[in-house]
Amino acid sequence: MHRTRLALVAPLLLIGLLVGCGSDEADDDGEDRPAATATVSADADGPTVDAGTVGTDDFSFTPPDGWRDAAGEVPGFAPEVLFVEPTQGPFATNVNVIRSTGALDLSADEVVSQGFAELESVGFTGMAEGDPYEVDGETASVITATAATGTSVSRQYLVTHAGARYIITFSFGVDVPDDERVETAESLLATWRWAD
Repeated sequence: MHRTRLALVAPLLLIGLLVGCGSDEADDDGEDRPAATATVSADADGPTVDAGTVGTDDFSFTPPDGWRDAAGEVPGFAPEVLFVEPTQGPFATNVNVIRSTGALDLSADEVVSQGFAELESVGFTGMAEGDPYEVDGETASVITATAATGTSVSRQYLVTHAGARYIITFSFGVDVPDDERVETAESLLATWRWAD
């Protein structure tokens, strides 16, 4: 069996910017940290989803058929959710969600400009701002960037709802066409529902 590895690139400085200011879980020692890279197997044992709704007490969504729950498989990375597609290629498309209650006073423009600077400082390239996107009635800022490894592209939706900011990150292999990235992300986000 061919085992595909999933490289999760967590831009920790961006997450620190968006999560760390007031988050209960933030490490506030002031030190810069490089982007962390970890791997989980795209075909590891774990529940797969067939058109079911998943989420937390705050939100829910429907991942594509066959995607599996990979939360807890990346040491030191504890997103609200992490789902991975089944694949035979070199990179498994995935989505993760991080929730923060800090830095809520940043405007959308500030989030994007500071996010660009932080991503660049850890080696990301090709940063671009996408058109704002509505996630169940809330406007999300959209950032895209290529990981320092050059093997993946991230598409982040940064949205605030009910006193928290959600960083919804989709990661794709660089060989996935941009229109397919947008379609995958926005198809999933069309199913997103806030709990309140």
